[in-house]
This record gives sequence, structure tokens and C-alpha cells, in this order.
Amino acid sequence: MISNIKLGTQRIDGELRETISASLLKLLTEDWGGPKNPMAQNYYRQVVIPELLNCLEINLHTLLSPVFSDILAKKLNTQFGFPPTFATGLAGDIIASVGEDTSSLPQADLYEPWERLFRMLSIGEAPVTIAERTAFAQEYVELIRKNYRQFIKLITEHGQKSFESFAQTEFIECDEQLLHFMYKFWQRFEDPHYLERLKAEDIAYQMGLNMEPTEILASLVVIHDFEGQVDKNQLLELLKYGNSRQGKKLELLTGCLPLQDYSYQDVEYFVERMLSGGYINIDYSGKITLATKSAQLVGAMLAPRLVSSVLENIMPGNKNINEAYSILQDLNAHVVEKVIERLARTGSPEVIEVLQMLPQKQNKRIYLKIIWACGEIGAATALDFIIDAMQHRDAMIRARACFAMGSIGDASGYFALMRRLDDDVPAVKEQALIGIGKLCVRSALKKIESIANDLNEDIHVRHIAREVLEQIKSTESKD
Repeated sequence: MISNIKLGTQRIDGELRETISASLLKLLTEDWGGPKNPMAQNYYRQVVIPELLNCLEINLHTLLSPVFSDILAKKLNTQFGFPPTFATGLAGDIIASVGEDTSSLPQADLYEPWERLFRMLSIGEAPVTIAERTAFAQEYVELIRKNYRQFIKLITEHGQKSFESFAQTEFIECDEQLLHFMYKFWQRFEDPHYLERLKAEDIAYQMGLNMEPTEILASLVVIHDFEGQVDKNQLLELLKYGNSRQGKKLELLTGCLPLQDYSYQDVEYFVERMLSGGYINIDYSGKITLATKSAQLVGAMLAPRLVSSVLENIMPGNKNINEAYSILQDLNAHVVEKVIERLARTGSPEVIEVLQMLPQKQNKRIYLKIIWACGEIGAATALDFIIDAMQHRDAMIRARACFAMGSIGDASGYFALMRRLDDDVPAVKEQALIGIGKLCVRSALKKIESIANDLNEDIHVRHIAREVLEQIKSTESKD
């Protein structure tokens, strides 16, 4: 039985904070010969020491990592202007001083600071946000991001086998140790769900949860399966026991109990943290729902299984469109979007029939995603659906439908696209022009020329009209 789901954290406050502050001031002014005039002392007390205390507290669990020592030296150099050699020695003394002032420091994984940094870069956090959350110097975070992007570019262009030939001169301040870490980190993405695991790790870190990423992901899947059906107390029973007094049964849908090894109080703490962090919500009726960021995370996990189930029911010889639709109809909208994306990639025309059954009027995002999928698949069976969407009152839907019609490339959509050249919204006209350009119909030249020469027309529309004119004419000359 796991006794506590809370992640144990050590804080620098009270007397300990005063002790470490005094030690830092002594290091800066006496041991390392810094200026002792009142202005310098005031700068150390009000700027440097508070920022160092924040950095040390956030990273207290990795203070003994040599990687963190290097990161702290970079902070002293880039953020406070200490010379590089001076900063390296000072960083080591700061860490040693904190170790003396605290009762004990945990043994740190060598690469844990980089693990956190690369995790946040991978899930799309901005350097300024990463710097705020880690207390690393923003210049250092941006440097790492630039090196990692260069690494991915090189390994994409030259292949994995060329890694050993990468020269450190192709990177900025990147030693062999960091280069090898980037390579090992990049290799982990061979697991198709590694990004979701990183996001779950970040949830655990931000929410202070002593949990495995798989436990968090499994719990979110449970919440998805029962979204809008259970209240908070029922959810606690589902996560802990697999059923609720109201008769909702978990094992029928998931076959697992993600938090059965935790105490009821720990499960309650997990749910409270997920609510306070905005990962799950309580709707107007008191039922639990997934927040957008959690639904997108779950969607990436569930999509492969759901896509397989849909495809099994729409293939010739085993066609059951209603069954395929039933798989999608009760899913969270963000999960449906992920499924639609994957279904579109299959290129199967049979997909279109089941997608058109989804309730487009209830969710604009799903409607737009279905239109996009029809264009990606490019099947003529979607023409009527797309032509209908091109007449929708919403300009965004009309524009997306025009783009999809061009992607389908069927001449039957020519007249529908021509009608949209008189649309009141420039964005719709632009997409209609692009669609006509893909069809390369000569009879459209006169209308397109009039748009290109109309000084009252939107400048972007005129620009695209000229490009489409050249496109159609150049295609004709080749023929």
C-alpha cells in the first residue's frame, strides 16, 4: 500500500532561509572578494540572493547533480554578469554552502535537470515559462532549445547512423555529454506515446504528485469514459474500487483500476489537485468533465484503438456504419478530433460516410475537422457534403469547405467554387480562388482577371487572384 501520493518537497524558509542568505552574502562579499560598499550590498540582498534562493529551492532535489552546478554557473554568468571561470567556482561553493546549512540533500540523478528542461521543451513550453518554472537563466534555456533543434535537423537530414559524426562545432556551447543526452532523449520518441508520457510527468511535477505517468494517464482515460456521468464522490470510488454505489462500473470499459494501490485519501488528494490545476472540471450539474488540455492528451492515447474499431466496422464485407458511429458519438469532442485526424490519414473513402453522421451543428470544431478530412481523403463521395458546407452562414466553414473542394480536385465542384468568388468575406474568396487554381479550369480566367484588376477588392484577394492566373496559364502552356 502506497502511504502518500503527495510529492515530498523541502522548502527553504524561516531560519534556514536566513542562514542560507547570510552564507550567500558572505560568499559573495568575503570569500570571493565582491564589493562591500552599501550599493553593492543592497544589490546582493534585494536582487541576487532572492533569485539564488528561488533557484536553490526549486532545484533542491538536484543540487548534488554536476549538471545543475553547470546550470547554476551559467545563471551566475549570463544573469548576473560574473565572469565564466569565477561563476563556475562560485556555483560550486554555493552548493557546498547549502549542503552544510541543510541537514541533508538527496542524491540526485546526474541528468535530472536536463530531463526537466527537455521535457518542457518537448511539450511546447516557451523559454520564458521554462525559465520561470526551473529558475534556470532564460539565455541558457534558449541556447539548449537552439542546440536541440539543430540536433533534430541534422539527425533528420543525415539519419540516426550519422550521430557519431556530428561535430560539436555545429552546436553552440554543447559538450559531448549534452550531445549524448540529446541523442538518448530523442531515441525515446520511438515509443509513439512518449510525448503523452512527458506531459503526464509534467502534470505530476507541477501538481506535486508522487505518481507514475501511466497512473495519471489511466486515470484520465477513466474520467473520459465516464465524463458527464459521475460526480466527484462517484469518481473517487471508480478510481479506487472500480465501481460506485450508484452502479457505475469501471471494469466494463477499461479493465483496470489505475489507483487501487493508493489510499482513499490519496485518491481524493489526486482529484483535488487535478481540479485545482484545471485538468478536470465540474459542470453545472455537478458532474466531472475533462478540461481541454486533458481531453487532447487522452485523445492521443485512445485514438489508435478507436480508429481500429471504426475501420473494422466500415470495411467492405463487414460494413456496419451505425456501429462505427456508435463508437464515436459519446466521445469527448477533442478526442473525436484526434480520431478524425487519424481516420483521414488512412485515405479510406468509407471513412467519409461515418464522419458525416457526426453532429456537426453541435460542435463547430468537429464540423471543420470533418470538412478537412474530406479534403484529405479526396473522395468524390464527399462532394455533396462539401458543397452544402460552402453555403454555410459561417465564413470559416465556407472557407474550409472551399479549400477541401480544391483538395478533392473534382471538376464537379467548379461552379460551387465560382459562386464563392462573390462571397462577402475575403478569406472565403481566397480559398475559392486557391481551389479553382487546383482545378485549372480555363473558363474561370475572365472572372479571376476581373478580381485581380479590381482596385476595390481586398489586396490579399487580388494577390492570390494574380497567382492563380499565372498557375492556370502556366499549366495550359505545359499542356
